[in-house]
Amino acid sequence: MNDDIFERLHPGFTGDLSELLKRNGFDVDVSIEDEEDCKKRTTLICDFARNNLENIDDLCKELQRDKGQRDFLIKYYQAWGHCLQLSIIHHRMLEDAYCVLETSFDEEYIKEVVLLQLMRKGIQTYAEVVTLLKNGYPYGAIALARNLFELMVIIRFIAQENEMVARGYYEASQKPLDQQNGNKNYEWAKTAECIDEKERKRMCLGLLQEKCEMTDPKFGEVFGFHCKFVHATPYAINLGTGAVSDMIYSERTMVGVEAPATNSALFISSMVVTLVNHFKHPEFRLKGMFCVEWENLIIEAYDSAARKLDAEYGGQSNE
Repeated sequence: MNDDIFERLHPGFTGDLSELLKRNGFDVDVSIEDEEDCKKRTTLICDFARNNLENIDDLCKELQRDKGQRDFLIKYYQAWGHCLQLSIIHHRMLEDAYCVLETSFDEEYIKEVVLLQLMRKGIQTYAEVVTLLKNGYPYGAIALARNLFELMVIIRFIAQENEMVARGYYEASQKPLDQQNGNKNYEWAKTAECIDEKERKRMCLGLLQEKCEMTDPKFGEVFGFHCKFVHATPYAINLGTGAVSDMIYSERTMVGVEAPATNSALFISSMVVTLVNHFKHPEFRLKGMFCVEWENLIIEAYDSAARKLDAEYGGQSNE
């Protein structure tokens, strides 16, 4: 069977599509400048695509049975399987612990509502990170984990400030997306008593960290690491090439798994601690602190697996 997805979707793909375009006056090797011609060509290609949808169910099933993918996942789970189990259980623990506090909206307790909203978002993001890791995509997980870092800072800041700050955050979150300004992500925090007039001119995540006493240089290093993957810096692109060869990989990878797994566990655990200290709910305290200590098992397991993988392959490997 031909491995080329285009040929599997439509046998004779290249020849048939080229012929279709030529019959309609288009040369594949010539760029189109005219807007109407561009629209016409787009319509031709879209119609060609629609005519090839009838077998996509079978094709997707074949792709899921692909031997190369199966072989990779077998090897991947041999290396990371136990670690991933710990992460999966950790997420479920967080879900169940959260349910102890979950409540409906109450104007009188706006601060508590906002804290729960943030925790709900944190758990969802953590689930997305774990899902990427389960499927062999750690670099996407690293980028996504940056969101958890920001949530960790914001939830601590709101927990320590007055209800006006929480209300400001809530009201800002209710604006339609097209009315939200990305350059004013932290305007809601201006009402905090700890922020003076001069500081209000530089509202940013770093200022909130400072007010939360999260000034350890390690925070900056970790955040900077995750930012590199969000912004597609040369460092992040190079790290993704994977292996001890000069080949550039565009598929799943065996390496880089421990960083997003352990960091995201640390970020979400910090959020749990913030809620434990704020709500002082006996059952949540018990379950929450158990989740926090589970994080240590996660770190130990991933670090051990990473060392074993490095010793086995003498460095990065996608082989």
